[in-house]
Amino acid sequence: MTTRRSAPCAGGGYTLLELLLVMVLVVVLGLATYPTFQALVLKARRSDAHAALMQFQQCQERWRAQNDRYAHLAELGLPTASPLGHYRLDVANPGTSGYELVAHAVGNQVLDTPCQVMRLIQTQGDTAYASGPDDATRNSQTINRQCWPR
Repeated sequence: MTTRRSAPCAGGGYTLLELLLVMVLVVVLGLATYPTFQALVLKARRSDAHAALMQFQQCQERWRAQNDRYAHLAELGLPTASPLGHYRLDVANPGTSGYELVAHAVGNQVLDTPCQVMRLIQTQGDTAYASGPDDATRNSQTINRQCWPR
């Protein structure tokens, strides 16, 4: 009696081990690149604060051209949130010679720790840009330049 032997598989498929190795490689690459990606997203969202603060600055100057002092936020009739909603906006210390516009990060943008609070300060016709992790702390010039591109 003769027995038939089946021919070994000649298919071009992948083994389970090869598939697992590819999956591990993809996960490791993803974990390595995610922090960089997240940092780029946070940096891109800062432009939301920049645009809102520049718009507020223009509105303040238009207001001051017709009044003897700078305005509070309610007087300007502007929203309290930035256009994309990543920052809460406010006007601090408006007076006859200047004001301070403040943008506080909200939502996921609070992960942008050094730039959580962005400030545009107008005093006697001079504009200064400041930033910090909270209301009480101001960044060094090196970190501030990262928060405010020129």
